[in-house]
Amino acid sequence: MGWWQRVRICEAGRPVNEDGCGITGNFAWIADGAGTAGEPRFAGSGTDAAWLVDTISRTMSDSLEADSGRGLDELLNVVERDLQTAWGARSETDPAGGPTCCLGLIEHWRYDGRVNFALVGDVVLLVTTENGQFHKITDERVKPFEARSLAALGPAPRPDGTMPAAARAQIQANRALMNTPDGFPIVCPAVPWVKGLLRGAGRLALDKPVVMMTDGFYRLVDVIGRYTDATLYEACAKGRGPALLQELRALEAADADMTRYPRFKVHDDASVLVVQPKGP
Repeated sequence: MGWWQRVRICEAGRPVNEDGCGITGNFAWIADGAGTAGEPRFAGSGTDAAWLVDTISRTMSDSLEADSGRGLDELLNVVERDLQTAWGARSETDPAGGPTCCLGLIEHWRYDGRVNFALVGDVVLLVTTENGQFHKITDERVKPFEARSLAALGPAPRPDGTMPAAARAQIQANRALMNTPDGFPIVCPAVPWVKGLLRGAGRLALDKPVVMMTDGFYRLVDVIGRYTDATLYEACAKGRGPALLQELRALEAADADMTRYPRFKVHDDASVLVVQPKGP
């Protein structure tokens, strides 16, 4: 059981990296943090979003070291509980109550390729099932809110990276709806979030990898359009992760005013983890 790691890239787009990915026991995971506008509560991590991602990683590793037989549900409950304890009181000045995180987690628990997965937010999993079918797995519930923010951003050039007031207001409005019935679920240390995760199970092809990525890397598909889900999967499966990242950064740099490819930041943190199920 478990995973072979084939490619692991986790590159910051700005001074502090708020992405994370890794393998812990039978689990492979990827995370993309987002912070608040105020002063960080955990300044030693650079930002509270970086603290959140790092804490999730450490909690999973420590929990599995203490009990390697933990399953997906138990592990997630431990992470939720420990995050709430470590964060402390909710930040009432922030609509979401604290930093947030998109998270994807996949558990390989049988030698025949059976897996469980849980995810929330705009992380992307690309997989091939035992019958050869290719699938993209992501959480579509966040998409309408992302579309509102992008619409508020507008088409005007932004060579200095500043964000229009309308876009900032829309982002704050979105944050106010996080983990509410009218909004979308997301990982947040200040409130319960495990019940909002998108869950699933299946059986993977043992000779094909799983490709997990944050939205900063997935820009190659949904923002820039250089690849499709299938062609990006094949390129990652062939070990071209480093070359893909170089291509992404070059395309972003060539559109520094963000007019050809509308987005919030010239460079985002970009992570991709390519793993393959271990066989017998």
